[in-house]
Amino acid sequence: MSAQFGDRTLRNLGLFVLVVRAGLTEEEALAAATSIPASISGLDDRGRIAGGMQADLALVAGNPTDDVLTTRAIDGVWKLGREADREAYREEIVAAMAPAAAAQVGNDGLITDFESGEIGGAFGAGWMVSTDSMMGGTSTAEMAIADGGAGGSARAMRVSGQINAGGGPAQWAGPMFFPGAGQFAPADLSAHEGIAFWVRVAGAPISMMLFAQSLG
Repeated sequence: MSAQFGDRTLRNLGLFVLVVRAGLTEEEALAAATSIPASISGLDDRGRIAGGMQADLALVAGNPTDDVLTTRAIDGVWKLGREADREAYREEIVAAMAPAAAAQVGNDGLITDFESGEIGGAFGAGWMVSTDSMMGGTSTAEMAIADGGAGGSARAMRVSGQINAGGGPAQWAGPMFFPGAGQFAPADLSAHEGIAFWVRVAGAPISMMLFAQSLG
């Protein structure tokens, strides 16, 4: 049996069992996850199987109006009329759950010193500008090499920009370093105890944000 689902329904199939146990019929549970929320949200092109509807479909082995547990026996998924490659998706999940490779940090522990005149890194994928534009913000930032660094070194990274209020739930702009093989790729840094750097600030205070599995 096939049924048309909303964007988030497949990740919530387990809720069907709970609401049926709470007293809804199988048909009521399916409608509560498909046609009803689509109607309430004004999404007239989805939520039902009919001509002209958006073809987001899940094919299951059995009839979920008789047994809601068949919603867990998925045989195929279609998004916008195209069948999803479920095996490739499984491989992506397995790869994402694999242990992170140890970051290739040198014996001196150096991340970057900018002495070469380039914005690069001693390991990992290096630096890039990160701003709140991904969340609808308008803040800006630029990275450049400047003469004169800390501790008598020749060069440093100069970061300039502007944090603009509004336009999203959070505002930020600045440089971001990726220790893994690619942007946002995980890297095992458990062999190291901390991060040290020199910074000189002109203007508002700065903040440092660290992404780590151990921190949630």
